[in-house]
Amino acid sequence: MMLNLRALFHKSRAEQEMDDELRFHLEKQAEHNIARGMSAEEARYAALRKFGNMGQVKEECRDTWGMRFISELAQDIRFGLRQLRRNAGFTAVAIGTLALGIGANAAIFSVLYRNLIHPLPYPHAERLVMFGVVVPALDSRPFIFGFTYLGLRHEQTPFESMASWMPGVQGCDIAAPEAQRMDCAQVESTFLPTFGIRPAFGRNFTFQEDLPGAPPVCLISYGMWRSRFGSNPAALGQLLSIDGNPTRVVGILPGDFEWPTLARVDIVLPEKLPPSARGENPGVALRAYARLKPGVSIAQAGAQLQPFLQQFIQSAPPMFRKEIRLGIVPVREDQVGPVRQALWVLFGATLALLLLATANVANLLLARAEVRQRELAVRSALGAGRRRLAQLRLIESTLLGLGGGIAGLGLGFLLLRVSVALAPAGIPRIEQAHLGLPGVLFITGMSLFSGVLCGMGASLAIPPAQLLLGSRTTGSLRRRLRSALVAAQVAVSVVLLAGAGLLLRTLRNIENIPLGMDTSHVVTAEVALGRQAFLRPGEAAGFFDRLETRLSALPGVTGVALSDSLPPAGAEHSMPFFVLHPEGHPPFEKGTGGMVAWRAVTPGYFRMLDIPIIEGRSFASSDRSSQGNVIVLSKSLADRLFPAEDPVGRRVQFTSPPGPWYDVVGIAGNVKNAGIIQESDPEYYLVRKDAPDLGLHGFPDLQRHAFFLVRSPLAASGVASMVRGAISSLDSTLPAKISTLDARVGQLRTRPRFNAVLTGLFAMLGLLLAGIGLFGLVSYSVAQRTNEIGIRMALGAQKGEILRMVLGQGLKLVLAGVAIGIAGALALTRFLSSLLYGVKPTDPLTFIVVSLILAAVALLACYIPARRAARVDPMVALRYE
Repeated sequence: MMLNLRALFHKSRAEQEMDDELRFHLEKQAEHNIARGMSAEEARYAALRKFGNMGQVKEECRDTWGMRFISELAQDIRFGLRQLRRNAGFTAVAIGTLALGIGANAAIFSVLYRNLIHPLPYPHAERLVMFGVVVPALDSRPFIFGFTYLGLRHEQTPFESMASWMPGVQGCDIAAPEAQRMDCAQVESTFLPTFGIRPAFGRNFTFQEDLPGAPPVCLISYGMWRSRFGSNPAALGQLLSIDGNPTRVVGILPGDFEWPTLARVDIVLPEKLPPSARGENPGVALRAYARLKPGVSIAQAGAQLQPFLQQFIQSAPPMFRKEIRLGIVPVREDQVGPVRQALWVLFGATLALLLLATANVANLLLARAEVRQRELAVRSALGAGRRRLAQLRLIESTLLGLGGGIAGLGLGFLLLRVSVALAPAGIPRIEQAHLGLPGVLFITGMSLFSGVLCGMGASLAIPPAQLLLGSRTTGSLRRRLRSALVAAQVAVSVVLLAGAGLLLRTLRNIENIPLGMDTSHVVTAEVALGRQAFLRPGEAAGFFDRLETRLSALPGVTGVALSDSLPPAGAEHSMPFFVLHPEGHPPFEKGTGGMVAWRAVTPGYFRMLDIPIIEGRSFASSDRSSQGNVIVLSKSLADRLFPAEDPVGRRVQFTSPPGPWYDVVGIAGNVKNAGIIQESDPEYYLVRKDAPDLGLHGFPDLQRHAFFLVRSPLAASGVASMVRGAISSLDSTLPAKISTLDARVGQLRTRPRFNAVLTGLFAMLGLLLAGIGLFGLVSYSVAQRTNEIGIRMALGAQKGEILRMVLGQGLKLVLAGVAIGIAGALALTRFLSSLLYGVKPTDPLTFIVVSLILAAVALLACYIPARRAARVDPMVALRYE
């Protein structure tokens, strides 16, 4: 061991001692030969012949030291660094190319890791699930009715603990000393214990505080504690006026607490299920979370809950029964399910880009190997084995990969910041993505992988020592490898371009979807009155009337309307289709019929958004104060309720619960109220009546909440300022969310735009790399065949023939790559299907355009070296030979 360590750390001394020893044995052998009668010169040569190749003997001696591998490795690393430094241009190009692929991968991996791999901030988060029943006609996410949930608490379940939550995060107002609109959620007292969370300060609210009539208490978020209370522990015990209701702060949530739906929540209030939910079936709809017992899988939990499901189905109305199924979803899946595929698609695109970069650098290394054949042959003649020479090549390429990784680290950081800036709000946790230790480890792995992959081709093509004797090698293996790499680059580029093309066509389709309304120059303001203010009958409606009057009187305002929700992201209220009973038709008996959205609007709503009234009339001002009930149907709903009939003048009744008849006064055009890419949902409109009859369909809160829509040709910022001023002039403590309808529509287009822009960027970079690779291959081929081209031209070949010959060589590779790429794209683009709109994954037009783009780039990449070949002077070429 000591000898080995000495050979490792005092290598020069060990080498000198080895040389001295070999020289000693050589001289002894020579003396022995002289003693046998040879001359001094003959004795020396005979001794050398007996010892054989001295270089090989030295290598065998080094083997006995036991540290040869480490020693050679260090030696080869130093040699590789010297080689890269001497060829600075080649090194910079190779490292820059790899940095491009590694940096892009690092940026997307950071987002992917934060969402799909990084542990959730709850203890044993893998056991946390959201559960309930799924009724697609009502809700695509699991929910459970309060009565059923409370009953399940007394049953044997696969859950260690359960907690319920009133769906959604509601806006709530805090008054003095500073009026603020906050985000509030109502949860059961078991909510935090189920997630394994303890308040950072104070305590959770108790079971008794979660009962109706208990003194109001709340927990506040860490951010709110810092911003509103300046991180003062005295916040505990203070009273907050939440919607006018004095509420005591009993706890402060941890700073890293994350709401399970990733929504922003400032204040957590006790759920306080009302008596109607506790003693009546079905009660209110809740979201329910649970922690599985240790060792229980989701499949086992589903099997144990089957009796509950069957009981639920039997208690449900017959039209719902066929649609009901059990839903148990991991919390992570509930959070990132909608974006999971998009993240994997983007990650796949960056991996393809890295493969292209690796292929490009591999091609450069193969070309460089041609130049270094003689050097390697000399090394081989001096005793270096194929393993050592292959190791030398791989070390050099690995050093390039590590250099690319270091440069990619900086590039990845920049790309990540750009991605965060461009990302739509719907991508969860993207602002938390950063290049931490996992990112650095990922970059290191990618660097080593790409470095080794780059050098594989060059390490396989080791020239023999016979090259020094004048024998020529054809180098056919290297040429075939280079050609295969270029064809592979073209194939990967086709896949990338096809994916980007499909997403770009999707974006174009989405941008051009007619919404059925005009959203330009419309400023919106959401106003919600506190629950303890404007309590007397007519007060709330009076406030909204006064505000509407003031907004209408603002300079430059051409129209004002009120609605209980804003298009086009879906209405807040809906009814099952079977509940609507059209006059003169039998009740709907084919199931639920899906959901029908509805809105309560003022008469100016249709004119404000330029929604056409196809038949009949819009609401009139008199409808707001009359005792009669009128309704406007959308075209799609009218066609379903009154097929092949004129609906205007007919009546519609809501049968569950039984209600009055509504006179159909008009048919409005279909509007993209359910979202941009969704089909236009059937919808009906009710008039927002004057006090005291604002409450519609059992939603009394309608009279305390409204969206104001203000149309004006003036700049939106100026209109927003005037709107805010008008609200403050009536109540300076009333917060309001002000935006524009265009901004709301734009937010719905940001995710497809984000996907298309990033994928398109990667595809363009891939196309550039493929073009550079093809250009390099054809240029190198022309340089190698200069004398052959000269001879051809000396024998009468024309420039056009040479041009066609070189172009044909390149285009053959392109055609092969395109054919392989199209096959690959047809197999892979199906994974994009959920991200596409208005275009099929196998869209022929996209594939044709992609092929033409690649052909054009390939033609350009081949034309420049082909033109150079056509200009070869035969005499110069022959003289060179």
